[in-house]
Amino acid sequence: MLLLNNTLYFAQGTTRKCYLHPRNPNLCVKIPLQNQLKRQRGILRSIERENTYYQKLIKNNISWSHLCQYHGDVETNLGTGSIYQVIRDTNGEIASNLEYYLQQKNFIHDYQNQLIIALRALFAYMINNTIVTTSLLPRNIVLTGVPDNFKLTVIDDIGNSEWLKVSELTTALTIRKIRRKWHKMLANMQAKYEGLSKSLIDDVLNT
Repeated sequence: MLLLNNTLYFAQGTTRKCYLHPRNPNLCVKIPLQNQLKRQRGILRSIERENTYYQKLIKNNISWSHLCQYHGDVETNLGTGSIYQVIRDTNGEIASNLEYYLQQKNFIHDYQNQLIIALRALFAYMINNTIVTTSLLPRNIVLTGVPDNFKLTVIDDIGNSEWLKVSELTTALTIRKIRRKWHKMLANMQAKYEGLSKSLIDDVLNT
């Protein structure tokens, strides 16, 4: 059994808290949120859905170049947790998410071209590996390599939330779903963050 404590805690998402693995600084353990009785069933269902989808990706032998890797579940003193890769920046620190960078003064002005190239690379990766997300948001994507070697990596909300997995019936339907998620995220980014190119969607999805 792994022993986790507050000194290992470093982040919280919508369904889980994240702790550094006590034996490996390049791994983390995600623990379901406690005291969420009204949401508990939904939280556990979403975790099971994500882990099941990860098993599918592992079976398909995908590239993990832009997706944090899942390493199975483990028993801890805080309950059952899921082990994931920790994405670290070039300085060794835990990577910050894209939302953080978009909120920084002058980031968009100074680095928009590099950001668009990184977004294209992530979009192409998800298309080539047919990776579906339940939601695609800047807070679930981390950015490393600023300012010279931008790289985006998805760290959360992996999987297909459809009751009937219609979008997985054919590759064409899966790609359509991925493009739709991307279009929504980019449109929301344009609306929220001043200075992003008016042609951002076309620059990323149609280049």
